[in-house]
Amino acid sequence: MACNMFDYSQLNRVAAQDKDIIAIVDDLFRLAREHYPILSRLSVVLCSENRASNYFVSDTLCQEAEHRYVEQELKPESALSRMAESLDTRIIHDLTSIKPTKQISHLLQLGHQSSYTTPIHYQESNLGFVFINASSTGFFANDYIQCDIAYISQLISSLFVQLFERQRHFQSSLAIALNMGHARDPETKEHLIRMGKYSEQIAKTMSQSNNEITHQFIHRIRLYAPFHDIGKYRIPDNVLFSTGRFSAEERAIMNNHTLYGEEMINDVVSLSHHCSMCSDEIQFIKNIVRHHHERFDGSGLPDGLSHTAIPLEARIVTLADVFDALMSKRAYKHAWSLSEVMEYIETHNGSMFDPECVEALKQNLDGFMAIREHYNNDVKPQAMMA
Repeated sequence: MACNMFDYSQLNRVAAQDKDIIAIVDDLFRLAREHYPILSRLSVVLCSENRASNYFVSDTLCQEAEHRYVEQELKPESALSRMAESLDTRIIHDLTSIKPTKQISHLLQLGHQSSYTTPIHYQESNLGFVFINASSTGFFANDYIQCDIAYISQLISSLFVQLFERQRHFQSSLAIALNMGHARDPETKEHLIRMGKYSEQIAKTMSQSNNEITHQFIHRIRLYAPFHDIGKYRIPDNVLFSTGRFSAEERAIMNNHTLYGEEMINDVVSLSHHCSMCSDEIQFIKNIVRHHHERFDGSGLPDGLSHTAIPLEARIVTLADVFDALMSKRAYKHAWSLSEVMEYIETHNGSMFDPECVEALKQNLDGFMAIREHYNNDVKPQAMMA
């Protein structure tokens, strides 16, 4: 075990890189392990709506860890909730000494033996937690080591506070256009909430077999799926709020909303600080906005992409969007029954929809119906941005 402390200036330089947060945190953990090889795992868990879920995991004892999505409810009496409330750091010198929850048992089975946990605190709320593990008991007992681990934990916490602030600013800017397009249309507000939830659930299910879906992907689709129709702010009222079937001319006007949406995102980005959001995250939402009317067989709009040429996030949102639209009453249609909706989806499986996405939806029908029940027409519009 190394006796000298971290080179804090080197860590600061790494943290200041103009790179995606995942790459930066990965670099920080690599440096930490060069200094303390016994460090075995670093994970960052983010909290939303009383749920805690992985955003980043690097585990030297388990190569599959970065694809193992773990989500748990944050109950008020839980140790994590108490830690978030008190802002205390928790050090467990021997993981066998505490109650063996499912996650603790999993860590012990892999060979992690001690842990260091600190909350990511922002103003009056807790954004999540940084967990660091070592493959020996008592590793974090040394005062010098505690100083080093506290420093790198706070560095990582600061990165995620910055990420949260950037995302919140970006979403607020986009929400102006979103509200311009939807504030006068009460039928769509709940639809946006629900299809965002559906998209997240489809992604979580697919992540078990599709390595393209990372923890970060799941968090991003939850944030950005509700913005898929942001381009409708430029559609004239007589088309946007039409109660009849579109004429060919009206359909052509409505089809442009995917392109208008992408233009809106470009405008928001150009008016923001050039480093306010990472390019991958901007591209993620642009993929959803531009491509959610593509069809799996290549007959969709605006680019006629097919199969995996359609970004996966767009394929997921397409299915979630159609599922909820068909289940919902509109001025021009009645609400379909679940059996009618599933018959339509099966009929268009492989033509309009990605079969892998359809299979994930079918595995989650009970959860989808629970979402429909919870986020019904009585939900407040502000909840869309919660």
